[in-house]
Amino acid sequence: MQTLKNKKQSNKRTIWLIVSGVVLVIILYTASAHALSWWPFTYTSISSSQNQNPSTTKQSTKSTDVKSPADKVPKQYDTPKGSSQSENSLTGTINYSSVVEGETLVIRATINQRPSDGSCQLTLTNKATGQTVVKSANIIANPSSSTCNGFDIPVSQLESGSWNITIDLTSGNKNGQITGSAEV
Repeated sequence: MQTLKNKKQSNKRTIWLIVSGVVLVIILYTASAHALSWWPFTYTSISSSQNQNPSTTKQSTKSTDVKSPADKVPKQYDTPKGSSQSENSLTGTINYSSVVEGETLVIRATINQRPSDGSCQLTLTNKATGQTVVKSANIIANPSSSTCNGFDIPVSQLESGSWNITIDLTSGNKNGQITGSAEV
């Protein structure tokens, strides 16, 4: 009986040592992988050319590189090489411009800088007829950028067709302009 009891204890000890060793290896690998950005903690950043004007859009054949999250800079905050951005200029992007439920042209824009106040003046110009519609909105500060408070234009005020969008940005002594287009 004594030998059977010793065998069971020996087997339990062996299993416990193996399980402990496997858990220790997993913990060490996980800590090392996180610290050194190994799999599964690799970070990929996919760059893409997001330009409002399709005639100047350049396509990249390979655009993936590995960076840590702290090294990532959103594309809209990058100043293109060879261009100088004045400290008094505001830049941005039209995030959304579409007719919603057939009743309202909705336009949303993000300002790349973070002015805490100011105004956005929207000018819509019909490409065919020259009809112009002007609306204003306040600048709203977000944690890392700002936005125009939004523009909702009833379709009843607009002729159908293609429209040029121009948003003039003003905040203190800083100015800028965002352009784009929409279909009604």
